[in-house]
Amino acid sequence: FYAKSIIINNNINAISITALNNHWYPEKFMKRIIDSISSITKQFKIVITYGVSMGGYGAIKYSKAINTTHIISMMPQWSINPNEIPENRYLKEYNQFSEFLDDMSIKKEEVFRKIIYFL
Repeated sequence: FYAKSIIINNNINAISITALNNHWYPEKFMKRIIDSISSITKQFKIVITYGVSMGGYGAIKYSKAINTTHIISMMPQWSINPNEIPENRYLKEYNQFSEFLDDMSIKKEEVFRKIIYFL
């Protein structure tokens, strides 16, 4: 997973979610994962989510649900739904999973605490 060597070399506790498809972590697929992770993260004082592009989206989208204290997100998309954004760069990916991505945009109430993002 991204930054694996940094995590291992610094003896950091980590959970990695790695998508096998470009599906932008639909809530339907993520519910059980998020429930499992949140039961673990409640034990920690500091929880950092991070990701790049689609992973950056996921790091923000599920931050509150997993008790995140800090978010590091590089080049995130807040949606790939062509009804929510004025571009079609990710139209192929959206069309593959459109039934799960109708309401995928990141909502204010889903974001928890501090966010650092890089465009």
